[in-house]
Amino acid sequence: MEAVQECKLPQPLVDGVKGAVIEVLDSICGTSSEHAAGEHAELASGVIGVISLIGQDAWSMMVGLPKDTAVAFARQFTGSEVAYDSRDMGDVVGELANIIAGQAAGRMEAAGMKANLSLPTIARGNGISVPLQYELPSVCIGFLCPQGDLWVRIASAKRSPSRRFRPASSICRS
Repeated sequence: MEAVQECKLPQPLVDGVKGAVIEVLDSICGTSSEHAAGEHAELASGVIGVISLIGQDAWSMMVGLPKDTAVAFARQFTGSEVAYDSRDMGDVVGELANIIAGQAAGRMEAAGMKANLSLPTIARGNGISVPLQYELPSVCIGFLCPQGDLWVRIASAKRSPSRRFRPASSICRS
């Protein structure tokens, strides 16, 4: 795991999300998923699910699936073919983001960081980026499951007062 910026996120948040992703992927995919170390996680074509966790602080979590991963994952998740361009694909990715965020919120609460979830928002297309304003602290973690690679980016709504900010990169590094 490599931070996109040097600003730090709370470790219980990062650990909670990482553990939640692995637990959810293992449950849905039926086999172990692993952290994909050293991979760039860009979406030339794919789907992103965005959900916020609101508590004492506010964070956003983005789940990015390349097109091929999204199609294979949707087939595994639903037990049937789901067309990439269908509304159902958005529902699958939104539900994945919701399940991961719910598991992460439970882990965060156990660490003393209670958080409520927003509704998920979905973006699908080519060359997708979700720019972060003011160079917010964020981390992007890559994962690998039998259906393909994906990434999860966590961003804080809290800016570091001691840093000068530059435009956020749309590239997530794992």
